[in-house]
Amino acid sequence: GKVMNRAARVCSRCLPGQVLATGLVWEYSAQQGGLQAAGVRGDALGPAEMKGVPGLIELVHCYLGPPDCPAR
Repeated sequence: GKVMNRAARVCSRCLPGQVLATGLVWEYSAQQGGLQAAGVRGDALGPAEMKGVPGLIELVHCYLGPPDCPAR
């Protein structure tokens, strides 16, 4: 369905070894204290157009950072 299509489109943007999340997933995780509390950091990559997905989707590059590294 819709969710699987969007997830596949986001994954298709990844380079080998890279993890991407949508901006909405990143924001939700921040509100819940999830990824960021586990030391995952994120760099906003900006909006991206994806085939079959209406509108632009904000992408965030996620990576494990040192504990004292501020989230970007």
